[in-house]
Amino acid sequence: GTRRISNSIVSDFEARENVYAAYAMTRIEFPRANLILGARVEHTDFSGSAPVFNAATETFVVGQVDRKYTDFFPNLTLRYELADDVIARFAATRAVARPNYRDVVPRIVENSDGSPRTIDVDRGNPNLKQTLSNNLDAGIEYYFKPLGLLSANVFYKDLENYEFTLTTPGTFLGLPARITEKQNARSGRVIGFEVAAQAQFPFLPGFLSGFGVFANAAYADAKIRLPAAIPGRPDKVRLPNQSRWTMTAALFYEIEDFNPRLAYTKRTDYIDEFNTDARLDTLWEGREQLDLTVSYDVTKNINLFFEGKNLTNTPGVRYAGERTRVTEFEKFGRLYFFGARVNF
Repeated sequence: GTRRISNSIVSDFEARENVYAAYAMTRIEFPRANLILGARVEHTDFSGSAPVFNAATETFVVGQVDRKYTDFFPNLTLRYELADDVIARFAATRAVARPNYRDVVPRIVENSDGSPRTIDVDRGNPNLKQTLSNNLDAGIEYYFKPLGLLSANVFYKDLENYEFTLTTPGTFLGLPARITEKQNARSGRVIGFEVAAQAQFPFLPGFLSGFGVFANAAYADAKIRLPAAIPGRPDKVRLPNQSRWTMTAALFYEIEDFNPRLAYTKRTDYIDEFNTDARLDTLWEGREQLDLTVSYDVTKNINLFFEGKNLTNTPGVRYAGERTRVTEFEKFGRLYFFGARVNF
């Protein structure tokens, strides 16, 4: 028979990462403008190892990965006062997202119940690279009395080596398997906008003067190109973990020592993992959530607070390609927190 690997052994891994950085910046002041110029250099030295099972000799060897790379991050930020109550902003930046240690070390973890059927294998990818993002952001803000704000922003991100999860059919120790690992996309981009509004109403009579509202909505058209080595499916796909729409609305009350806030959030469906068969890509269904927070200052030194999370008890639903093919349905329940803060 075929020998199975103990998950307690191959789940172990070791990793070491040192990041060395240097930066420089300058600020230039104009009568109505503020310009910040800067640059940062980061050198990353990474090494990791994990036990790897040799099926031929039925022994474990240590798989090793060593990587060194240097990234450069320029930064330009401009703030310009079009009027006393209107501010324009522009930024050109670069950012990095390094892989999780468990995704880049050469580990191989089997997830099955031991029955002779297709098994699930989760493995690391020693060739996984860091994701780089070149960003352009521009926006305008209008401040109005009393305590009000209207803003609109547009953004663009050019992505290099965006990290995504791919599941492919294969074999593991002679058995049919579904192999899941992280890979890098050839290219990607995100373009979108965000609008927001906030207002408080101290001019209203009595207790109504403490009320305020906040709302924002963001739209993102986000795409990546999968590696050409994945045949039989379109290579241009939606960016994983990115909803097209994200929305928030909140009603709050601020008067003296009492501050409650009721917040509603919603996001639309988003890709979770890709499959070599595009019909079996897994997605998370969009969900909405209602949260309540209350803060009360008993004295200058004692504050009581309450938090109610997910008051609607909205489920999380994951499905394969179509909503009728549900692969995971879970309810998180409502969470309540009570507490006190004491300042001396």
